[in-house]
Amino acid sequence: MHGLDFCKQLHQSDTFKSTHILLLTAEEDQNINDLAFTLGVTEIINKKNIDGLFQYVLNSSHKSNLYKRANGNILYVEDVQSQAIVVSSILKDAGFTVNHYLTAEAAYKEFCVSDYDLLITDVVLPDCMSGLELVKIVRSTEGRKGMIPILALTGIDDSPMKIELFRNGVNDYVPKPFLEEELIARVKNLVLTRQLLDETEKANKELSSLNLELNNAQKYSIALHKKKEAQYIKMEELRYIIDQHSIVSITDIAGLITYANAKFSEISGYSNEELIGQNHRILNSGHH
Repeated sequence: MHGLDFCKQLHQSDTFKSTHILLLTAEEDQNINDLAFTLGVTEIINKKNIDGLFQYVLNSSHKSNLYKRANGNILYVEDVQSQAIVVSSILKDAGFTVNHYLTAEAAYKEFCVSDYDLLITDVVLPDCMSGLELVKIVRSTEGRKGMIPILALTGIDDSPMKIELFRNGVNDYVPKPFLEEELIARVKNLVLTRQLLDETEKANKELSSLNLELNNAQKYSIALHKKKEAQYIKMEELRYIIDQHSIVSITDIAGLITYANAKFSEISGYSNEELIGQNHRILNSGHH
């Protein structure tokens, strides 16, 4: 059996259709590579590229270890009880704690009094407050609480709706009906990003403290310098991981953007230089 035929059979199988497929090949024909991707291949590495293969295996192992860390508390809003039971079960099986509410009003009351690692909301909800309105009011909350990652579940899968969701602060969305594997992957990405940002903030505070110690010290300690360098390396590694997986912007206590990664700039339509120093209202203005 030809390798591509085998990939096609895997991709068509209910058991393996979501499996990542790495194709090792000596071919350098772009047409063959394009065909391979349509047949379910997710990565192609030339057999001569031993370094590339090693790096792929190393990155895959690193991602797997990171995903095992992703767990936490999820606030979930869905008005269809049967849908909520299915989604809650999937998330609980993936290691998350889930609190479900039928209305945005009830969910917002819970949001105000408890801490969560992720908010998942349907867009179309009954009563007065829609999912989009819930997103807006959550994003208007000051401090770290208002920066909670938000995942939208919606049956409206068109570009204007997606743009509106992103402009109002949604970090990601999953169209209905969804694949279980896709939902889990997106949830884990958002929760992991939150955890990495918290670690980055902690590392930054530690770094500031070390800088203060160095500035006040009469003699510079070699050990202290090494610790400072290690913190820099850790921060750069965390920033790299975040940039690879997520749409990220960071604001100061005044709500002004101090950092935006490339994916955020791409989604917003603004360059990094245009975003820095602005608040998120710039996204709703539609003007550069």
